[in-house]
Amino acid sequence: MNIEKAKKIKGWMRISELQWIAQQAATHSNILEVGVYEGRSTRAWIDNLQENSRLSVMDSWDTEYGNGEGPIHFNTFKQNLKDKLCDITVIHGKSSSQLSLLKKEYDCIFIDAAHDYLSVTVDCTLAGQLLVPGGLLCGHDYEPSHSGLMKAVKELFPTVQNPVGTIWSVTL
Repeated sequence: MNIEKAKKIKGWMRISELQWIAQQAATHSNILEVGVYEGRSTRAWIDNLQENSRLSVMDSWDTEYGNGEGPIHFNTFKQNLKDKLCDITVIHGKSSSQLSLLKKEYDCIFIDAAHDYLSVTVDCTLAGQLLVPGGLLCGHDYEPSHSGLMKAVKELFPTVQNPVGTIWSVTL
């Protein structure tokens, strides 16, 4: 398991959560990460992928961040992953519009985009339609400070698990 480079990237993902992501990367072959910020978790995914596996990432960068810093975060993401960008499919756009354009082919989708109830409901519903049978839908920030996220996930997935830290997961 390799998370050394991920640990050096700015973000809110805990070490134990990065380790969990690294474990999932080693056991899944077609992964989509929705919401990547500056690439801390992306780094854990890409550094632990099995041979012939695929990683796609999606973020709007320039439209999600109301403070005008989206382009800065995108440039930092590219810098943080510069040695692996050719191995990552980058989808630049808002998840609510981009997810509906993808094919049902993923065996793991990780959601860490907007945390409000409506956005999480839409992202989870659309992402769930892209998973192959038995696929893993998971995400970050499953904690009381993100009550809208928790409510949406619990309503959609009554059997949701909390494997580590603030990670949530469900097999569909």
